[in-house]
Amino acid sequence: MPYVFVNGKYLKDTEASISVFDRGFLFSDAIYEVVKVVESSVVDADLHLGRLRRSLSEIDMGMPMEVDEIIKCANTLVKKNNMTEGFVYMQVSRGVGPRSFVFTDDLKQTVVMIANPLSIIDSPRAKGMHVKTEADIRWRRCDVKTTQLLPSSLLKTRAVKEGYDGVWFTNPETGFLTEGDSNNLFIVKGNFVITASLERNILPGITRRVIKELVDSVPELTFVERDIALQEAYEADEAFCSAATLCAAPILSVNRVKINGGKIGPITDLIRKKYIERIYRKLKEQQSKL
Repeated sequence: MPYVFVNGKYLKDTEASISVFDRGFLFSDAIYEVVKVVESSVVDADLHLGRLRRSLSEIDMGMPMEVDEIIKCANTLVKKNNMTEGFVYMQVSRGVGPRSFVFTDDLKQTVVMIANPLSIIDSPRAKGMHVKTEADIRWRRCDVKTTQLLPSSLLKTRAVKEGYDGVWFTNPETGFLTEGDSNNLFIVKGNFVITASLERNILPGITRRVIKELVDSVPELTFVERDIALQEAYEADEAFCSAATLCAAPILSVNRVKINGGKIGPITDLIRKKYIERIYRKLKEQQSKL
């Protein structure tokens, strides 16, 4: 049986529990992060926990533990589950209190971590994904990584039933593309790698941030943040999406319209290879500090 982390304890999943009065359960009053694991070690945890700190502050919460302690607990959980590759899901809720819209400042936060095995380096998604577009019906603070994920869950589930791998959202007022159901989106035109601006109600993805650094390191490529019309996606040379567990995953079609003839493009392939190379560099850096 797998182990999970709940409020400082490592428990078998069948033994773990939280209160029915936890505000994360009742109000989605919680923030989460997903940190990739490669070679039995979390990668870029410092970047993810920086974003966790910001998201918590946006909903009037502080960090429940020191960053180094969270990383230590995550790696311990990985080892207790004998996990080589996958991700650690981290969730911090405001804690347990009466079911009331008004909360008090004396609640003790609930901290949960779950280790999930998953292929990262040789992900099946690296062979290509097919997405459809849907109007973005999520709340207007998608820059805050809360557990309010019902719209994404509903729309992605319906898309999968229709034979797609996921959803790309469009702004219902402008029609511009914003982001994926659980990822940032990109198109490639010529030597331009284009993604939606962070001003457009999207999550500041950690993988997106790293991809910007990688693109900026290639003199022939230019990273562009701007509005993207759906028609531009149809006419793009390439398209891909990014997330902690995807790295950079090719998009082969949008609404059944093939991108690059339904083939993986060379720039997408280059970015994915560079991203994976960076993962192993980070692992070496982390090992050298032990």
